[in-house]
Amino acid sequence: MDLPFIIIGAGGHAHVVSHTLKKCSYEILGFTDSDKSKIGKIYNNIPTLGDDTSILHHATNTVLLANGLGSTQSVVIRTEPYLFFTQKGYVFPPIIHPKTYISDSATISSGCQIGCTAVINNDVYLADNVLVNTGVIIEHDCYIGEHSHIATGATICGGCTLAGYNHIGAGSTLIQGIKVGKGAVVAAGAVVTHDIPDNTLVAGIPAIVKKKLCTKKNV
Repeated sequence: MDLPFIIIGAGGHAHVVSHTLKKCSYEILGFTDSDKSKIGKIYNNIPTLGDDTSILHHATNTVLLANGLGSTQSVVIRTEPYLFFTQKGYVFPPIIHPKTYISDSATISSGCQIGCTAVINNDVYLADNVLVNTGVIIEHDCYIGEHSHIATGATICGGCTLAGYNHIGAGSTLIQGIKVGKGAVVAAGAVVTHDIPDNTLVAGIPAIVKKKLCTKKNV
């Protein structure tokens, strides 16, 4: 990847992405952010260039994009810019911290990000724009659907399936073989022992459904 990166977002997760890219010796042109107060500011010797529309001043074959937006529950904030810019022909390469373990049989798709000390074991499939945060463990034969965020320190045991647009909270655990419905959210620290329906929030030990989520806000 010889082209320079532009990072969408200039907040905390974007700063983590910038450090990972630098550890991998990639050039970074700058951040973008919709918050006008951040424009012109510099972090990690990287300027904030403007809002997201400033990316359009660069031809699709001259830059690469990195998704610097995190999520706490709804993954929409990460999904919308990824879809917008990929539809215009921009490329989001996978970004992988050098201190990770990834099995040779794992599949890492467009836009995926894998944080420091994460473990991606054999025959795991990460669909487009999946964020695997610091210290996550994803065991063998798991399918992680598109636009999902596996938050810091979560553990997904073998044979689990996430339908997509999921947020799996920090420090949570999914036991083996769990199926997580589209748009479902697992609260931080939860232990999931049963399948989760679409567009629901589960929490607790063991996790139970706490509420139905509005699809317009989540997927």
